[in-house]
Amino acid sequence: MWWRPRRRWSGRPGDRVKTDKRDAQRLAKLLHLDELPAERVPAIEQEAARDLTRARDYVRAI
Repeated sequence: MWWRPRRRWSGRPGDRVKTDKRDAQRLAKLLHLDELPAERVPAIEQEAARDLTRARDYVRAI
């Protein structure tokens, strides 16, 4: 699965009004122009392995 994270949208100064309609219009425009980078969502198994690694690193640091 791929998704487009909100932090990757380039914002303009003064463009702080947040409405669903404005967000939808902006997303549609950026998707049409292929300006949003896609990111892969890790599978459950991959996320479990990452959690295990984090837990191991945490225990080692104690």
